[in-house]
Amino acid sequence: MTDEHGFVCGLRSREQLPPFVGISDQGLVDSGELRGRRALVLLFLPEPLEPPCARYLDAFASHEGDYRHLGAAIVVVSYVLACRPGGDCPFPVIARGRELFTRFGFSDEHGAPRAGVVITDPFGTVDRCYAADDCAGLPAERTIARVLLGAVSACPECGAPEQHWLDAAHDEGIACAGHASEVT
Repeated sequence: MTDEHGFVCGLRSREQLPPFVGISDQGLVDSGELRGRRALVLLFLPEPLEPPCARYLDAFASHEGDYRHLGAAIVVVSYVLACRPGGDCPFPVIARGRELFTRFGFSDEHGAPRAGVVITDPFGTVDRCYAADDCAGLPAERTIARVLLGAVSACPECGAPEQHWLDAAHDEGIACAGHASEVT
C-alpha cells in the first residue's frame, strides 16, 4: 500500500494484521490476544534514542491516557536493543524487532529499517499504514490519534464511522447486516 507521502507499506488497509508475537520489556506481546478487544498502534522506530524518534515517542507518551481512553494498545518495535535508558517508556517495547520491520514492510531493499506506524481497529483490521525514511517524516501524533478515533468508532462490517452509518441507516432505512437491528 502506498501512503499519502508516497511510501510503500507492506500492509493494506482493510486487511487483517498478520499475527505476531514478540517479547517486550513489559512481557509477551501477542497480537492474537488483542484482536477483538483493543485497537493497536504499532510504532516502528528504527532508533528510539535518536532525537527525531525520541521526540516522536515523547509525543505519544504525553498522551498515553488518551490512547488508553480509546481502548488502544501502543506497542513500540525497535530495530535496536533498547528504547530508553532506565526503561521509562510507558509502552511495551519489542527490541531487536528486525524480523517485524521486514515482515511488515518497514525495511528498504537493502534491509535498512524505515520508520512506520500501523493502526488497526479492535478486530485487527489495518486502518492505516504510514512509512517514512525516519521518524521526522511520520504523521504527527495528533494525526495518528484522529485516525485511531475513526478506527475504533467505525462499523466493523462496513467500515463507515459509527455516527455516519447510524444516520444513513436511519435516513435511508438501510444498514449493514451487522447493524440492521440498531436501525429504528
